[in-house]
Amino acid sequence: TIFESLPVLGGMLAVGIPHYRLPRDSIGAELYALKSCGVKVVTGVTIGRDKTIEDLRKEGFEAVFIGVGAHVSRKLGVEGEDGTTGVLHGVDYLRRVLTGEEVNIGRNVVVVGGGNVAIDVARTALRTGSDQVFILYRRTKEEMPASKAEIHHLEEEGVRIEMLAAPVKIHAENGRLTGVECIRMELGEPDESGRRRPVEKKGSNFIIKADSIIPAISQKVDHTADKGVEFKLTSWGTYEVDPLTLQTNVEWIFAGGDNVLGPQTAAKAVYQGKVAAESIQRYLEGQSLVKDRKFPCKFL
Repeated sequence: TIFESLPVLGGMLAVGIPHYRLPRDSIGAELYALKSCGVKVVTGVTIGRDKTIEDLRKEGFEAVFIGVGAHVSRKLGVEGEDGTTGVLHGVDYLRRVLTGEEVNIGRNVVVVGGGNVAIDVARTALRTGSDQVFILYRRTKEEMPASKAEIHHLEEEGVRIEMLAAPVKIHAENGRLTGVECIRMELGEPDESGRRRPVEKKGSNFIIKADSIIPAISQKVDHTADKGVEFKLTSWGTYEVDPLTLQTNVEWIFAGGDNVLGPQTAAKAVYQGKVAAESIQRYLEGQSLVKDRKFPCKFL
């Protein structure tokens, strides 16, 4: 049985990846196949709020897989971000648009970030009527984590990338965003990611007039599902799991995908689903979780 918090099945595939990148009939075919295998799907149920993991145990479920992803947008942490109309966050914006909501963000839109989500946001904004869209990124194009193909398509569609700049303050009048104050950056020594660290250039502040700003600088895990269970977490707030089997510190609970890896590709999440499925089958049958595995974990 799948318990899905959203009103639709598919998670980030359905509400985080735009239609032009992932056609909905492709998702529909996969979900049809899933249901045809006898999988029961319950939508609109949030584990930890509507029922707990312990409730599932009492209902007779002998193993649980947590695949809640990383749906919580990280904030910029700048003055004016909270409570200002015109400030949206990347995955929240995509979720609203992709579930059919009309979201008016105006013509002039600033997207902050250099990953694929930032590019998805910018290209979606173009397709929903915002004709002056550009990306603000604090490093150079060479350091952008987005795929080169996505960056190429973005620029083909007329989205400008403002390199070596970062927002420091959001300006507003009567509670509505009017502009984004930014500062120029220069690249210093490499940080722990191996990329050169952006350093602020003092006195280089400038203001961009805008109707909306959409930060898309990463996501983190929503831990609503944890209610009543003491899970071990990493310093990044992801679930700590056995690197081979994806078993958590709670014997009958397994986890995989973005809530273990952090924001990553759908392909890696799918593979970890296979890893966890093999582990769960072995667990339920009383077999060794590690001996002669078909699907050893590869991404931790």
